[in-house]
Amino acid sequence: MTEDNRRAMLAGWGAESSSDLNIDQLREVCKAMKEKLNDKSDKWRKRVMASIFGYMKMTGREVDSDYVKSVACRSAGNYDNFNRIPPGKLQTVYYAFQDKQKVLKRTGELMSDDLDIIQFQN
Repeated sequence: MTEDNRRAMLAGWGAESSSDLNIDQLREVCKAMKEKLNDKSDKWRKRVMASIFGYMKMTGREVDSDYVKSVACRSAGNYDNFNRIPPGKLQTVYYAFQDKQKVLKRTGELMSDDLDIIQFQN
């Protein structure tokens, strides 16, 4: 969290420092921050699921959401629960499967070009 974000959050509670807040206010601040983090995590979880589903579809495999979650857990570092993967790891897994899709697509295009050349030569 940047200094500006921290100040903005505290200003919403009418305080300049977290020491100006009482226990109940601190709990509410923590709850609000946790909800914001969960929203971010949820967005990345959905992206990861879509990315892995897309890759599996490109490879011709029919999979269900439990399989996709298990792939994500292994890819993120052997997590036992999909919902416990932190946002940073989710981003890494997402971009890895996006890259896999791009490579698979490029490889398929190259193979198609090679087949066209071979057919032309025959």
